[in-house]
Amino acid sequence: MKNIGEVIPNIIWITSFPLAMGAQVFYTFHRPKLLKFFENWQDIHAMYPESQDNCTERQTRPRMYFIYLLTVCTSVATVMVLILDFPILPFLPSTYEPLAAIPLHTSNLYLTCALFGVSLFYAWNLSAASDLVPSMIYFHLALALKKTSEFLKEPPNSIEAQTLEHNCKNLEVSETNFNTRTSVGKISHEGNQQMWQKAWLYYEAIRKLINESNSRFGSMLLLNHGAMFFVASSNVFSILRWYRGMSWLLLLVNGMNAAATILRFITTILLCSRLYTAGEHLQSNICRFLAQTWFRLKPDERQFFTAFLVRVQDDGIVASPLGLYPIRPSMLLALLSLMVTYLIVLLQSSEVSTFSEYGNFTGLITGTRFYTPLLG
Repeated sequence: MKNIGEVIPNIIWITSFPLAMGAQVFYTFHRPKLLKFFENWQDIHAMYPESQDNCTERQTRPRMYFIYLLTVCTSVATVMVLILDFPILPFLPSTYEPLAAIPLHTSNLYLTCALFGVSLFYAWNLSAASDLVPSMIYFHLALALKKTSEFLKEPPNSIEAQTLEHNCKNLEVSETNFNTRTSVGKISHEGNQQMWQKAWLYYEAIRKLINESNSRFGSMLLLNHGAMFFVASSNVFSILRWYRGMSWLLLLVNGMNAAATILRFITTILLCSRLYTAGEHLQSNICRFLAQTWFRLKPDERQFFTAFLVRVQDDGIVASPLGLYPIRPSMLLALLSLMVTYLIVLLQSSEVSTFSEYGNFTGLITGTRFYTPLLG
C-alpha cells in the first residue's frame, strides 16, 4: 500500500469493531448509573401524572428499527458476496501472514465468509447502540418536554365572572349561595396557579435529565459522530477516486455502506435535534398563552410567566455531547460543507494507484477484475 487511497478502504472495515467494543464496555460498566437515570425518569412521571398521556409517537421506534435492520442485513449480504468474489481483499483474515497458513482460512472460504459476516453483523449492530440509544433517549425527552404545555391552563375570564356576579345579584340569590360560587371560583383560580407552578417544576426536572444525558452519553455520541463522518467520507472518496477502474461489485458495496452510514448519521442528528424543536415549541406555547391571557392575569402571575419564558429561552434545552456542540437541524448543513472540504483534501493528496498487489485478481463470481489500471 503506497498512498492514502489504498489505506482508507482497509480502515473503513475495522472502524465498527472498536465502536462495538467501546459500546459494550460503556453499557456494562455504567449499567448501575443508567438504571438510576431511568428510575429518576420514572419517578418524574409518577410525581406529575398530568404528563402521562397516550399522544406519543409509538410508530417511531419500530420504523427506525426496521429501516436500520434492513440496511444492516443488506450491507452484510453484499459484503459476504464480495468476500466470495474477491477472497484476497486486505480486510479478510486470510490475507494476514500469521493466519494464512491455517487451513480454516485457505481451504474453507465459505466458513471464513460466514464467520466474518456474523462478526460484522454483530459489530455493526452493537456499534449502533453507541448512537441509537442516546438518540432515542433525546427523542423521548423531547416528547416529555412537549407535555409541559399540558399544565398551562387558562384562568377564568374576569368579564364572565363579573357577569355571573351581576346576574346572581339581580336574581336575588341568597348570600350563602353567592359566597359558595365565589369560593368555588377562588378555588379554581388557586388550582390553576398550582398547575402553573407544576409546569415550571416539571420543566426543571426534565431539564435536569437533559443535562445528565449530555454528560452521560456525550462521549459515546462524540466518538460515534466522528467515526460515522470518517466512514461516510471515506466511502464516498473511494467511489469518486476509483469509480472508473474498480469492480462494480466493490463500488456497489462502498456505495451501500456510504448510503447506510449517511442515513444513520442523518437519523441520529434529526432525533437528537427534536429536543431543540421541542424547546422552540414550548416557547411558542408560552408566548401564545401570555397573548391570550395577559389581561386576565394578575401582575404577579405575569411576572411568573415572563420569568418562566426567559428561563425556557436560554440555550439549555438542546442535545449537546459533553457541552462541546449543540445538535440542531442546521448541523446537517455544516457537516455537508465539512465533508465536501474533507473530500477535496483527500482527492488532491491521493496519488494514482494501480493496486499492484491484487489489482489484476479476477472475481470468482462476477469474473471482473478487482481493479483495472487506466492507461494514460
